[in-house]
Amino acid sequence: MNNRPSLEAASDRNNLAHNPPAPIGSFFDAKRRDIAFNRFPLKHGWDALALGRVLARRDITNEQRLACLKFYRTGNGIQNLFASLTRSGSHWSILGISLALDLAAGGDGEYLFDGGWYPSSGYRYLKLDWRAPLGEKALGRPSVNPVLFHTHHPYYRVRCARLKSMNIAIVLRSILESMESKFFKLAEIPDDPTNDDDTNFAWEKLVDDAIEFYNSWGDVIRWHPSTRVYRYEDLLADPVDVHQQMADFFGLNIPREFLVEAFGRITKEKMREKFTPEELEQQRKVSYRDKDAKIPEKRKEMILERLDRKLVFNFGYEFKFSD
Repeated sequence: MNNRPSLEAASDRNNLAHNPPAPIGSFFDAKRRDIAFNRFPLKHGWDALALGRVLARRDITNEQRLACLKFYRTGNGIQNLFASLTRSGSHWSILGISLALDLAAGGDGEYLFDGGWYPSSGYRYLKLDWRAPLGEKALGRPSVNPVLFHTHHPYYRVRCARLKSMNIAIVLRSILESMESKFFKLAEIPDDPTNDDDTNFAWEKLVDDAIEFYNSWGDVIRWHPSTRVYRYEDLLADPVDVHQQMADFFGLNIPREFLVEAFGRITKEKMREKFTPEELEQQRKVSYRDKDAKIPEKRKEMILERLDRKLVFNFGYEFKFSD
């Protein structure tokens, strides 16, 4: 499988660490659907349909309907969006930023595990979702003075009229690695995960979801006035400096020493200490799996074939069969 050709140069305003490849083929190719859905009139039509479904609900009040409309128009005044591929460390990143903000405000920077990682001072983000004004909570916990939104959706599935004026950080991970992480997190894994008994896992849907995310946001960075792309492996390799860049991009003004302290508290080793032995066995928020554990080879072949047919942007990641 051949890589897509890279752009000669990225726009200065995008300040990309890794240039996305240019799309190939004509605008009307089937694989360009994810890009067409980003644009007028399709994006606006889907937004209108989603809002219509909310307004037609019989289980909410008129006050809640107005709140949903206001949320769509204003985004509650929140200017920042953290858009991440699934299994790319988003909750870890947002936890670290939340703890750093707490420490900078004079808090204790503590957190606990209760089905998910929860800062003692409260989450500083909301899911960018039309249900937010209906009282939906981030991971079942309240948010306190949120400074950013989070989504795993492609651009065209995000419902907010202010998207074009937001600061958007896009966090990516290799689709192969993301799928592998999801498999070992979500599947009922047989004793030998290399055998053929893996049909309980939604392989094709999850691959298509990842392709949608890449294609949609790959298009967005070409025209959006304020986007940045970050790689999962860079966040892990240099969490303080890369999250400092992200925090500065979001305008959060977090002094470096608080990011150093916050991310020093949420290493895998430190997180392990938060679990009881029973929780460590059952939880799926932090991966402690064997590094040699891999997805079945036949599934890797399916993923690569699907990427070859549907992927428009690869963001510099290599998706190809071994020689």
